[in-house]
Amino acid sequence: MRMVTLGEIAKVERTGVDPSTVPDDTWYLGLEHIERGGGIIGRQTAGEAGLASNKFTFTSGHILYGKLRPYLGKIAAPNFSGVCSTDILPVLPSEHIEKRYLLHYLRQPDIIGLANTRSSGANLPRLSAGEFLKFEVPLPPLDEQRRIAAILDQADALRTKRRAQLADLDALPQAIFHAMFGQEVSTVPFGSVVDLIGGKSIVAPDQDIESEYRVIKISAVTSGTFRPHESKALPVGYVPAPHHLIREGDVLMSRANTAELVGAVARVTVPTKNLAVPDKVWRFSWKRPDIDPDYFVAALQQPATRRSMSQLASGSGGSMKNISKSKLEGMPVTWVPHLKQRAFASVTSGIQRIRTSVSQEILATDALFSSLQSRAFRGEL
Repeated sequence: MRMVTLGEIAKVERTGVDPSTVPDDTWYLGLEHIERGGGIIGRQTAGEAGLASNKFTFTSGHILYGKLRPYLGKIAAPNFSGVCSTDILPVLPSEHIEKRYLLHYLRQPDIIGLANTRSSGANLPRLSAGEFLKFEVPLPPLDEQRRIAAILDQADALRTKRRAQLADLDALPQAIFHAMFGQEVSTVPFGSVVDLIGGKSIVAPDQDIESEYRVIKISAVTSGTFRPHESKALPVGYVPAPHHLIREGDVLMSRANTAELVGAVARVTVPTKNLAVPDKVWRFSWKRPDIDPDYFVAALQQPATRRSMSQLASGSGGSMKNISKSKLEGMPVTWVPHLKQRAFASVTSGIQRIRTSVSQEILATDALFSSLQSRAFRGEL
């Protein structure tokens, strides 16, 4: 298959516009509106965003490539026109390459990894347009490009559908909690139910080593679902204290994050081995026997409780906030008798079984998509 440089079949159009000349109803996209993998998760009008600096223009014909921290893979294909942050490169494919084909190529993990190695800047790495346009791209005939793009689009749509199912399942316990306990007014202090156990802030200097123990990152709990792969190696020879080790059934809480995510909780529903909590994540130790963990997690995920935790968090400047143990211990939490807690847990356990099944389907569709993606750009599809 013929290889060409990206600069031969596409161009980066950095047409800057003064914010004062942008109509208020123009759509604006920043990096915060593009998720990992390239989905557009929101947008604002220029009037809502209050633009204060020059922006780039884009159309539905462009691919939007996030050049800041390119390892995040923020590569989107909008179906509308607007203006975007200058940390986004508007890429316009030529008539020699299909837009969706190029989009899938740029989203490959290997190409995202290449972008990361070509970026510069220690704290905020950026990929220059010049380096970006040097990337090599396989260029089959247009009909073949369209065929490949159609197959990958179909496989990607299946992944999106499965993830939407998972999001609906994750929202269901909260709806059930509100239906069962929305009128309950009894509360107890958080500290009367739980003792909070924190770990240590220690990681191996070389993350490529094989270490017997690992420590989870904050991101292992912030989604509300425990993600054991979000972890770092601990130094070789270091053995965490027994009470720092995570066990199946544990409830974990982040004590440091953004104001919206501080206090996020997740239940450990899978077997774990040699995983420890860091200093920024608490592990729950129950103080009383009449508590169902699934009920308590749902109580802590209620919007009113989340707002309370956000208000208790403190921090000067930046995005990272901390919540102190003493403040959290005094926070009131909705309380119902143990039999009602168990009734709630009985319903949600069925949801968890379905969620596990859907999660396995997601892994299978991800593996299928990865295989198709890899074969497509080797000319084997």
